[in-house]
Amino acid sequence: MDPQNSFVFSRNLHRSFSAYSTCLQRLTNQAFHALSAQYALEKPLTFSHNFILQALYYQEKPLTLAEISRRGGQAMPNVSVAANELRANGLILCQRLADDRRKYAVELTALGRRVCDDYLTHHLPRIYEHLFAGFTSEERDALFRALEHLENNAKQCLMQMDDA
Repeated sequence: MDPQNSFVFSRNLHRSFSAYSTCLQRLTNQAFHALSAQYALEKPLTFSHNFILQALYYQEKPLTLAEISRRGGQAMPNVSVAANELRANGLILCQRLADDRRKYAVELTALGRRVCDDYLTHHLPRIYEHLFAGFTSEERDALFRALEHLENNAKQCLMQMDDA
């Protein structure tokens, strides 16, 4: 790809990603607002809680706040605030590590897992119905394959950055 096409492609990809991210964040906030009401949570869930919940849900083992911060690309103070709110809602459990009392192991509670299950099975499909409206099945398949490559490249890049 010549430099001019590379610049145009990169600019368009960045613009599309920004619009996608903004839309996803707003739709997720709406879904979390509904879940907060449904489960009568004391502190309303927002998009900032999503990365902690998803990291714990997919990992299926306790993580430290530092691991969650690193995986989500979030600043540690933001992770701490969000984790405290999730703990106040009864969605996560934080326990000090026996080998390092300064660190906490964080895991989902049964309620936290139910909220994640509800979000993933009922709300997330509706969010993506909005985002992929008008796509043909071939376009969705092609995008899915391209995103798999992009995800793999991003994971390799992150591993290289962690090793440096």
